Amino acid sequence: MSHEMPEKNATDIVALSKEFSLDIDDIRNAVVKYFRAPLENAQGGNLLITLEKIKEQRKKGTMIMKELILYYSFGGATRRYAEARAQEDGAELVEIKEVTKRNGFTAWIPGVFQAMGHTKTAIEPIEADLDAYEKIVVAGPIWAGNAAPAVNSAAALLPKTAKIELVLVSGSGTGYGEKLAAAVRANGNEVTEVVNVGAKKN
Repeated sequence: MSHEMPEKNATDIVALSKEFSLDIDDIRNAVVKYFRAPLENAQGGNLLITLEKIKEQRKKGTMIMKELILYYSFGGATRRYAEARAQEDGAELVEIKEVTKRNGFTAWIPGVFQAMGHTKTAIEPIEADLDAYEKIVVAGPIWAGNAAPAVNSAAALLPKTAKIELVLVSGSGTGYGEKLAAAVRANGNEVTEVVNVGAKKN
């Protein structure tokens, strides 16, 4: 179902209330819960997607989970996947960044060997309160059949209160991710799904 964007970047709360058949308080609460910002600062497109999901879930008698897409990308394919997934789900999007930036050579040496050894690497502080999310999707590339080191580092920080979905992006087939899933479960997290996504460059 498509919606016309209300004026002022989806801040006309009365129009939104009528369009989605939701109480004004429902909309304000959705913004606080899912965006942690005043209504006027909420991202318009994602707000509309979120309200549509709330409307559908209300019909079913349930409520959607607050979702974060947490991703690491070296070549760009994982970033493209994460951006599209965040738009589709109405989720927030945060990038995992290594302290020391890699180039094509350092991604291979020592990057591939670090991945094979399930090594963690130093990452910048994650720009999100992970405890605030009910569902976290962790996405990253596969290097030599294993998750990239930065993904291992982020996975070790996941809160035990969130449901975790792992997405591994690879151009060489499927079947990856179970080693990472095992490590995440060993930390006490609930892994709800492991997804493999094909890509030529990740």
